[in-house]
Amino acid sequence: MKRQFYEVPPQYLRGPVFHKNRLRLSSFIFGFSFFLALTCLAFPPFRYLAYSVPVLVLLACMADGRASIGDEVKPFLVIIAAGVMLGPLTKGEGWKDLFFIFAGVSVALLGRVPRISLWSMFGWLMLSFVYLYGVWGDFRGGFHYNFLNSESSFEGNFSFVFALLVPFAVHQRKYLLAFLCLAMAVLTLKRIAILAAVVSSIMVLIGPKRGKLLLNPATMVGLNAFVLVADMAYTTGMLDYFIQQLTGQSSNQLGMGRQSMHKYVVDGLLNEPWWAFLGHGLGSVYSIAEQGFGVYEKVNLHSDLLKLCYEIGYICTAAVFWLMYAPRSYMIRVAFFFQNMLFFTDNTLIYFFLTYFIFLLMRIHRDEDELSHEAKPAAA
Repeated sequence: MKRQFYEVPPQYLRGPVFHKNRLRLSSFIFGFSFFLALTCLAFPPFRYLAYSVPVLVLLACMADGRASIGDEVKPFLVIIAAGVMLGPLTKGEGWKDLFFIFAGVSVALLGRVPRISLWSMFGWLMLSFVYLYGVWGDFRGGFHYNFLNSESSFEGNFSFVFALLVPFAVHQRKYLLAFLCLAMAVLTLKRIAILAAVVSSIMVLIGPKRGKLLLNPATMVGLNAFVLVADMAYTTGMLDYFIQQLTGQSSNQLGMGRQSMHKYVVDGLLNEPWWAFLGHGLGSVYSIAEQGFGVYEKVNLHSDLLKLCYEIGYICTAAVFWLMYAPRSYMIRVAFFFQNMLFFTDNTLIYFFLTYFIFLLMRIHRDEDELSHEAKPAAA
């Protein structure tokens, strides 16, 4: 019997496809990482599956034959590059951090990212929220809420993501959605996330022309340097008297233990200035911070600004913040401003689910921006 050969149509040669090219490998990996981010919120033990995301994204980029590297990716590429270059100094926990950081950023590298609306994201987040507290919530003692003491029966990481949606909803003039997201952020109660949502939304409302007077590289590098110096003054006790007089609390009590956590890291920056410029390697803050507790315990500093300065040094940290506010797109700067505010008092840099949603929103915004710029010449 004569063997027959069939020519493969060109559209089937564009990387791995399923069902007549309607589902690309990149779309499958996007869907997997999206639901993994939701699962990390609803069932935290699954967060370790995030280790697989960078590998899957790289496979998708190789299959598609291209990767997308936009302005939003560049600041975090500096962190990743610094972590690799300081590899001999990087601790075991540092390599984990590197994977978690890259896992969240990697979604922006995909050659194609499906569009998903803010309302859809809000709906999926609500489903995840209802599952977590409907199945695992314990309300036998009743519901309690205290904003000043940061106590809520629903307090958790959902607040970060709900708050993140607020400025993007304001940008799209979906004010009902913005209100609902802000209400959920207040209910799930991360005060720094609520503050970041409000201030970022104000930056959206005042517009790019005036907003860029603040959200520009030089100003924001200076602002972060000021916050770092203020943190050093707070940690070394220079502000103890003023805090005691103004609040009636000790500095450590006011900062919910941050003075003790930051002590040895700040001492390291002040006593070893050359190392402070070069960096001690990713994961090194855990080793030095544990000295304040006497026994080994992974201590999160609740200050990613301090963590970056100690681990990758002042030079690379300044480069990161410079690139965060260099993009032409104003909304990308606003998204980084939201994240930057979290850096002051929390350790969200290694939160895969949050980094994922930040970069997803920035990537979708960039794609829409590029399409609008292409459409204008065509219309003309």
